[in-house]
This record gives sequence, structure tokens and C-alpha cells, in this order.
Amino acid sequence: MTFEEFRYKAERSGFHFFDPQTMQWWKTRVSVSSWRVIGNSGLFITSDVIAGVRRFTIRRGDLITGAVKTFGTLGEFVTLAQAKRAMPDTLEDV
Repeated sequence: MTFEEFRYKAERSGFHFFDPQTMQWWKTRVSVSSWRVIGNSGLFITSDVIAGVRRFTIRRGDLITGAVKTFGTLGEFVTLAQAKRAMPDTLEDV
């Protein structure tokens, strides 16, 4: 599944993570190049403005339901490179 297919699935399933209003509120940007599918999960990285500072977060998308959850801690990483290095490689890590 591609990132765009997952995004469509999430929207059609009634989740609001990718709604323009939600993304604008959090000033969210998605690193599409970070998209990785592991089993029934799609992992990707977002950057959000938290307390006035742009920080990076690993997200886990459920490919079955379309739900998106934070993997780890919101705004855990200072740089995109740090977040990419921390992304899980196996199902055991997800």
C-alpha cells in the first residue's frame, strides 16, 4: 500500500488525522519519503509545531482500520534524520 492509498483509507474510514483543518492546527507536515510498510502497519514521520518549535514524530498507521497513532513520544526528535534512524525495521519493534 502506498502512502496516498493509506491516506485515502484513513479519510474514508472516518479518521481526521489528515484533514486539512487538523494538519493546519498542528502545522503538520508529512515526510512521504519516510513511508514504510511492515506487516499491517504503515510507518511515517510527521513534523509538528509543539510549543513554538518544529519537532518530529514517528507515526504508525493501521492499514486495516486507517487509524493513526503516535509511535513513541510526540515530538520526540529534533531532526528528520534522527526520526528516520529510529524507525523500526521489524514487526517485533512495531
